[in-house]
Amino acid sequence: MSNIIITGVTSFLGSNLAGRLLADGNNVWGIVRPESKNIDSVKNIDGLNLIYLNFDKFEDGKSICDEILEHTQTKIDVWIHFSWDGSGSAGRSDVNIQKKNINNAMKAYLAADSLGSKRFIFSGSQAEYGDGTKEKPNPKSPYGKAKLEFGNWVNEQTSSMEFVHLRIYSIYGIGDHPGSLVNSCIKTFLRNEDMVMGPCTQEWNYMDIRDCTSAIAMLAERDSVTEGIFEIASENGKKLKAYVEDIWKICGESGKCMFGQRENNAEGAADLIADVTRLKDIGFKEKYTFEEGIKNLIDSGTL
Repeated sequence: MSNIIITGVTSFLGSNLAGRLLADGNNVWGIVRPESKNIDSVKNIDGLNLIYLNFDKFEDGKSICDEILEHTQTKIDVWIHFSWDGSGSAGRSDVNIQKKNINNAMKAYLAADSLGSKRFIFSGSQAEYGDGTKEKPNPKSPYGKAKLEFGNWVNEQTSSMEFVHLRIYSIYGIGDHPGSLVNSCIKTFLRNEDMVMGPCTQEWNYMDIRDCTSAIAMLAERDSVTEGIFEIASENGKKLKAYVEDIWKICGESGKCMFGQRENNAEGAADLIADVTRLKDIGFKEKYTFEEGIKNLIDSGTL
């Protein structure tokens, strides 16, 4: 059992991971901005302790550390940082939002270090690669550049705290944003309407939220030294167009797939080819196929 903090706990990934970590028997605190519009998404998670803090109002990590200790009254073993504004297409292009994200992530890291955490887990993104390589990333959007910049900053620190840099690909499942491509496709096809999209010719990678949280929980709960970059993705990727066509088939082949009618998002048409070698090396095994995940999402009645 570990004492774990999650920033960005009201997010799709944060709320699902909190439930998973609690089910595993951990003590979990979720940091929430008092003005968050998504507080209701976590208020009913049994056992989750909420701490209401807005990092914008704190000068440094030490002051955040002192505030958190008043609530936890104990050492924090693992800090998982998911909090990151501007993840939508418009926000990903907003340089000012991304600069603020970097600043608050630095505060979180320094607060975790002051709390004596043994491990800091950061939700980076495949957007950090851009049109570069695994070894030499070249992000195209301010969002990808900011995630990479923070990771580079951490690697320059002298802390003994382990740093796990997640490179998360595309996650789907119950609780995702209603405007996500997967959710939009399902709702559109079930209404027997046409889905208008970009070319969708790039290599893509979708992972079920249940597998995603399982992988991250494994990284958080490991007793042995765990650090470095871990790609959080399915072992089996394919063309984005093929994923859409799979959804169309599962939905009864109603409506049409209208490819090439829109432009690509802020990241461009970068190919997402994951390397999950490190995940497999620590014993992670993916459980859900894309078809199983989509059927589960439809059957849930949450769309």
